[in-house]
Amino acid sequence: MIGEDPLAKALHPDRLKKAFEKLQLLVVQDLFMTETAKMAHVVLPAASFVEKEGTYTNLERRVQKLNPVRSPAYGSKSDFDIFLHLLRTLEWPTSTETPEAVFEEISRRNQNYQGIGYGEQWPKGSPYLYSNGFPNGRAKFISVENPRASSVSKETNDYPLLLIQKPSLFRSGILGLKSENLEMLLKEPLLEINPDDAGSLGIEDGEVIRISSPAGNSAKMKIKFSRRPVQGVVLAPYPCSFIEEKGIASVKIENLTRR
Repeated sequence: MIGEDPLAKALHPDRLKKAFEKLQLLVVQDLFMTETAKMAHVVLPAASFVEKEGTYTNLERRVQKLNPVRSPAYGSKSDFDIFLHLLRTLEWPTSTETPEAVFEEISRRNQNYQGIGYGEQWPKGSPYLYSNGFPNGRAKFISVENPRASSVSKETNDYPLLLIQKPSLFRSGILGLKSENLEMLLKEPLLEINPDDAGSLGIEDGEVIRISSPAGNSAKMKIKFSRRPVQGVVLAPYPCSFIEEKGIASVKIENLTRR
């Protein structure tokens, strides 16, 4: 398990925990002692991005190079060094023993990276992204069914609100929860609700409510009035344990102070 903490995001963590307990060997490679790492037979401490060399490709296909600012702390190693040590321990031959060699192999084998040198962002002769056209053509919008009608079951009357998770500048994932600086900006996750919905439920801005789903999941969250969600929709920051693969959930909100 590399860089993932599924127990922290699972819809049913107890079930997943029981599955992990049956494993003969669980190896976790991560920066922190996560809930999943606590169950591992072996933990491989990984270095952060400021402690390793290599490249990463962002969503616009721009290749960006990582330059280490400091040496890995507390005996941790970069993902590349961990993989390399494992290959050597298993006596598996490899000819790519540097990040630069790995990137050169990628550029030879993957046509999307051909012509890009190590440390370069674009292929030579390309002044900007996809200057020669889009490889898969242009995108087009296709209408879909009403998500409530297709994804939410019969419990609509009992669970009338549609919950959607959204990214946050301050909580973009599990790693964001480890930052004390980000915690000062957003100390706790907030549930955004349309003021009109809040008014009909008798809920005030900043109030703590209980949110629950037909699957039996429930949690207490603080309300934040927002015009971003339309009526009938509430927004929760990512990651949200209520959300399954379809990306939405049917929920209800209970007022804890006016029962």
